[in-house]
Amino acid sequence: MSSRNEQERLARLRARQLQERDPGPGVKVDWKGPRPQKRKPLMEELFGALPRHVKGGLIGLVIGIVLMTAVQYLIANVWNLPPEWMVCGVVALLLAPVLGIIIARGTDLGGFAD
Repeated sequence: MSSRNEQERLARLRARQLQERDPGPGVKVDWKGPRPQKRKPLMEELFGALPRHVKGGLIGLVIGIVLMTAVQYLIANVWNLPPEWMVCGVVALLLAPVLGIIIARGTDLGGFAD
């Protein structure tokens, strides 16, 4: 029976201590613990996980596609050009990722930070 009285006494003591430490509803309490880190957007996180030479290849490919699309809209009669021009365009589209990979590997070997 004394252990039950002791448990009740400890529960009352704990409740009284918590009530004494409570600043009340009008006081804003600032969290003192560690702050959670903000996450990057998913695409930025996924792109950041890729090796540099893959990033360079993807960026080169996107630049090549943008340039090819721009050339199509800038030149009115693209389809009337000789076939050699289309072959040059396809070769340029294929060389853009290679150039991106070469630049990325060069910067990676140079020790530049991300």
